[in-house]
Amino acid sequence: MSGISLALAVAAAAWIALLPGFYQGMSITGAHGEAPKELTELRASFIEVNGLWGLLMLLIPVLITLAGLLISWQTGYHNTFRRIIQWMLVALLLLFCIASAFTIGIFYLPSALALLVAAIFNLRNKSDNRI
Repeated sequence: MSGISLALAVAAAAWIALLPGFYQGMSITGAHGEAPKELTELRASFIEVNGLWGLLMLLIPVLITLAGLLISWQTGYHNTFRRIIQWMLVALLLLFCIASAFTIGIFYLPSALALLVAAIFNLRNKSDNRI
């Protein structure tokens, strides 16, 4: 389930980065008080507007879900320690989704929910022999 969460986060990041109409607007030319002379529709992708900083913001949830996948594969850690880290990652991703809900957070919500389900399954599976 952690792998599904990572796949959803990567898909959301790619969708946001490459969608040409993520930002939309209209431009009206003409002097003040005159009738509009020209109406132009503007479209730009998230990366075009925000640059490399925007790319870093898109990668935060991907890195969180990647850490969730890696911690589920780890051996040698105490099972309780892994579960605590996994729940911290779930909380961190949900906080990211809430904090950025009006921009990109809603796109990462399916990934956060998949990571939550993975943490719940890990909690219910008390006989995890992969440690």
